Amino acid sequence: MAGFFIPPSLPTTHSQEVYVTTPTIIIVTERFPYYVSGGVGWVGLPMDVESYDAAQKEFADQQLKRVQEAADKIGVSADLLHVENANPADAILEAAVARGCSLIVMSSHGRRGVGRLLLGSQTNSVLTHSPVPVLVVR
Repeated sequence: MAGFFIPPSLPTTHSQEVYVTTPTIIIVTERFPYYVSGGVGWVGLPMDVESYDAAQKEFADQQLKRVQEAADKIGVSADLLHVENANPADAILEAAVARGCSLIVMSSHGRRGVGRLLLGSQTNSVLTHSPVPVLVVR
């Protein structure tokens, strides 16, 4: 799950000036999906958790590298952030508040029906709880 933050820019008054700030690009990787139900179910071994975390980190690093290359190509300087083992919506909101962002830009997969019920919507959670405006791109 990636989010794009735009830090607050200087206010403009009666001016055509646009202040450009450095965006923060965030990717959040979730915790290992433990499954336990009434004592019956699967619980991962430490090596499963370690390999999962390593794969998540590798995936995040690859995605952030792609974003950095794209930003460099168009001359945009961006801060890259990987938050590990977290709920994506919570991590995005916490990072936006901590960095004083004035806008969150996110994508939406547009899931419907059972897929939405089972997978939830991180974008919807950010929209519902964000203290700053959220721009959703589909």
